[in-house]
Amino acid sequence: VVAASVGGFAGLSNAGLIGSFVATASTGATTQTASQVVDVSGVASLIDAGAASWNLRALVQARALGAAVDLADVIVEEVDGAGVVLTSERLTDPSRPSSVYDWDGIDETRAVTAGTRTITVTLWGTRNSGSSSDGFWDNVELAIVPAPGATGLALVAGLAAMRRHR
Repeated sequence: VVAASVGGFAGLSNAGLIGSFVATASTGATTQTASQVVDVSGVASLIDAGAASWNLRALVQARALGAAVDLADVIVEEVDGAGVVLTSERLTDPSRPSSVYDWDGIDETRAVTAGTRTITVTLWGTRNSGSSSDGFWDNVELAIVPAPGATGLALVAGLAAMRRHR
């Protein structure tokens, strides 16, 4: 995590979207990662009924100097209760103009695969030139979005579960 003075507000409609600090892979190994595991088992009935999606939003900045590009990717993995990865989606900075430090927004929604019990979000930085990785992330968030009308399904599933516990 570094101060947000990394610059480059091109690509943002509002520079205030950048927080006081941003995440970066920085110096060290060529590839560096940071992960968060999100437990979604509380909405398993919605997921298994095909009535839930995940939405990932993030600000990313990959930097290109000539042909070399330091990458700032976000990987979303759906994992079942036994720890088996069901799906893996790699989201990349869609714009990497040379010598322009621009932020781009990622806003992706996908149906959650039946059987998913955790979702792992990994920030994946890759250095392809220089001594530090110039890939940055900010405001990373994951939300589970019920399908329209799924709230009724969740309520029915919740009432059935409460009834069994009496």
